[in-house]
Amino acid sequence: MRRSGLFVVMSIFVVALFVGAGVCRAEWEVQESGTNDILNDVFFVDENHGWIVGYHSTILATSDGGTTWVRQECPFSDYTLTQVQFLTPQIGYMIGHDWYSENREFISHLFKTENGGETWEVVETELCFHIVSSISFIDGNHGWAMARVWNSERTQTIQYGILKTSDGGSTWDIQFDLYTQESPKNFWYCISISFLDDQHGWALYGPGGELQEPRYILYSEDGGITWDDLGAVPTAQILDKIYPVSYQDVWAVGRGLNFSPDNGKTWLLDDWAYVDPRNGYVDPTKNGTVEDVYPLQGREAFIVTQTKLYYTTDGGVSSELCQDFEYLGKWCDAMAGYGHTVWICGMYGLIARYTLEGVGVEQTKAETPAGFKLTNTPNPFNPFTTISFSLPTDSHTTLTVHDITGRKVATLIDNYMSAGKHSAVFDGSNLASGVYFYRLKTGEVARTGKMLMIK
Repeated sequence: MRRSGLFVVMSIFVVALFVGAGVCRAEWEVQESGTNDILNDVFFVDENHGWIVGYHSTILATSDGGTTWVRQECPFSDYTLTQVQFLTPQIGYMIGHDWYSENREFISHLFKTENGGETWEVVETELCFHIVSSISFIDGNHGWAMARVWNSERTQTIQYGILKTSDGGSTWDIQFDLYTQESPKNFWYCISISFLDDQHGWALYGPGGELQEPRYILYSEDGGITWDDLGAVPTAQILDKIYPVSYQDVWAVGRGLNFSPDNGKTWLLDDWAYVDPRNGYVDPTKNGTVEDVYPLQGREAFIVTQTKLYYTTDGGVSSELCQDFEYLGKWCDAMAGYGHTVWICGMYGLIARYTLEGVGVEQTKAETPAGFKLTNTPNPFNPFTTISFSLPTDSHTTLTVHDITGRKVATLIDNYMSAGKHSAVFDGSNLASGVYFYRLKTGEVARTGKMLMIK
């Protein structure tokens, strides 16, 4: 970008050095979506760039943290879009299904963009996907899918399980085929998959849609070549999403909620939410039907039900009510976040933003000059990562690293620096795996980035 001397006012999130009691104090900021469609999924790659997908080929994008949302074009009309994932502000994937159109074919497509969603293209592949339940990409080429594959006549399923691609989705190899499993597992459902890096991944699968049916966890530490069946997640509720935070900490969520401190081998069995498996009755004395979780670090997370947002630091054993949004008359379907800010989406075009106050992050306004850039690579990392930044003017500059509570763990730069491009290496050898924030401050301007260390 050409240096102009102009300043753009933008919201940024900086690490604060305090922890206060009663952290849930902010109010929802309900954002205008411009649609009444059901919105199924939301994903933010940084504090500004996010995407939401939903029914009737709805794709919404923001570059200002959700202050404004712009509709993007889907290659097909009247598709049901169920998942979106971005790797950078430019490269992203989404899943779409031809389930409800007039000439529906009951097939799924994988879409890819390399320009932030200005254009989306169907990923051409030799396979005909009947259903793609979940995707997890770690870069522009390598990814996994939980999917059911048709034969060429679309009369019979020929593959059903976990597939891997190494070329951005053009070709796929089956890694775990449910059809080869012993009965009754050979008729179970592929549900959710998530990889932390190119080796460590978790998958969720199980029988039917009955509330009392358990969900089972598969774990791989060799890129999906082999999978260990870790058994059932102990809950009476439907579980449909799996979220690993580190090699040890894993969340499973659906109508119920559970947390594992040892990568899925054991689970905290609690009654955080309860739905009667016989009739779907939601116990009003509990926290309600869980829709999604946004893990922060370890047992710390945001939890959202259909009409309430909670914050927990102990895996859901206890929680604090942050926001009751039942008054909106719209149910939440999904949640995503960046730092301690979350966005939810759901029925009738619902989009809302919430920032947790008093723990690690505060929202401030700052004037950010053009050319003020900040990023790190690789991310995730172990244990070294390079933090790169550009300064528009000469100034005294500090670059610090903080853990999820806001505690400063490293000072990388603290001196006067000239305008231009700079970098510093962060060494996390003596720190635990988890989410960290790096903060660059120069003059009156500050920006924060988020990174994940996985050992």
